[in-house]
Amino acid sequence: GEAAGGAGGAGGGGGARKGAYTATATRVMAMMGSASISVGEAGAGSVVSLTGVDALMDKTGTVTDGSHAGAFPIRTMSFAVSPVVRVAVTVARPEQLPKLHDAMVALAKTDPGVVYEHDRETHEHVLAGAGELHLEVAIKKLSDMTGLAVRASDPVVAHRESVSAAEGAAPVCLGKSTNKKNRIYVSASALDDALVRKLEDGEVGPLDDAVTRARVLATEHGWDAGEARKIWAFGPEDAHIAPTNLLVDCTHGVQNINAIKDSIVAAFMQVCAEGPLAGEQLRGVRIEVRDAMTHNDAAHRGANQVIPAASRAMKAAVLSAEPRFVEPMFQVDVQCDADDMGAVYSGVAARRGAVATTDVSDGGRKLNISAHVPVMTSFGLDGQLRGATAGRAFMSCRFHGWSDVPGDVEFDETAGGGGKRGGGKGGAAAAKKATDASLATTVIGEVRARKGLDAGVPPASAFYDVL
Repeated sequence: GEAAGGAGGAGGGGGARKGAYTATATRVMAMMGSASISVGEAGAGSVVSLTGVDALMDKTGTVTDGSHAGAFPIRTMSFAVSPVVRVAVTVARPEQLPKLHDAMVALAKTDPGVVYEHDRETHEHVLAGAGELHLEVAIKKLSDMTGLAVRASDPVVAHRESVSAAEGAAPVCLGKSTNKKNRIYVSASALDDALVRKLEDGEVGPLDDAVTRARVLATEHGWDAGEARKIWAFGPEDAHIAPTNLLVDCTHGVQNINAIKDSIVAAFMQVCAEGPLAGEQLRGVRIEVRDAMTHNDAAHRGANQVIPAASRAMKAAVLSAEPRFVEPMFQVDVQCDADDMGAVYSGVAARRGAVATTDVSDGGRKLNISAHVPVMTSFGLDGQLRGATAGRAFMSCRFHGWSDVPGDVEFDETAGGGGKRGGGKGGAAAAKKATDASLATTVIGEVRARKGLDAGVPPASAFYDVL
């Protein structure tokens, strides 16, 4: 019969109505294990599938009958995982790609932890999941769904870019429009960890009441009450990731500031999606618009003038605010014999991990070891521990959070503004320094090389303008 659905995105919920659609459910299927049986009706508590409504939903939504067409979506479930491991998926023959695409879209809808993207630049079909094992299971499902031999590239880990400078500690950076008639002054600072966790968990977000949100920021996180009421945007705009960066209007009495607000927000979203260190998303950064000078004629302060200027200023502000490169972490739980403790400790330490707790059970004969290991170095750890303990160690992983890559970010003063690799002196100079570079700089260089960027991290001076 007729079904009205409110489609809630992966980050939606809380009564926010993202869209309401009407469709006809052609069949009702009862889910009996791995089989589906067509039924005429289903009682409360039954797990069923509906045919005919999938095209209207991304991952989740609320389905009602026609008499409740004005209903709001049920809050979207949140999961303590993040799609931080990515692989490029392909098949043997190009004519099979449409079938693979349809299967990946269907898989992304049914698995809440899977994200599917089509890279328009490289034409790759990219699948992101919570870990190596999760992606192995997802690729096996793709093979079963399509009946094709699906191949996957080596896993790639998504990183984040952040800053560590406190509010007011970093310099204010200037961006001038191409016509030199508009100026934007921007600074950056770090959000406190408690606020970032609230943003990730959805406790604070763009859909909250502005007054209530400002009260929480002022009383619990020490924000200025006036600035807490002037949050312009939450970024990045990604349906699969909670926004953890804030754009705040800290100006006073600036003429025409609202006329260029949309352009500044657009620049903020661009920078949040691709940061200046390695083109990764920002995390836990507060961007502050400190001042602005705009031309009185609207024709001279259009988006084509303001967006590039604001984007350069924001990138310079991030690079001036003690930038940090952030990597995802796994909590690795290992069960082993007491005699194998040394082998487990050595395996974890060799992959830049740290043991958090060690619990004794079974009269001291068994150990439960919990450690934190970077996702980037966790691939193959299970096999290594099994080999070192003759198969007596059993390991499981779960997403633990984010942690700074050790070491300071080192800038290449000869590098440009982070463009595609052009074979200039910057890349050669950065390669020469690679042997004694910090780990953070080395990892950033590897990510930039994979993306085809110049090897060296450009300094803030490559982006900001001078009076």
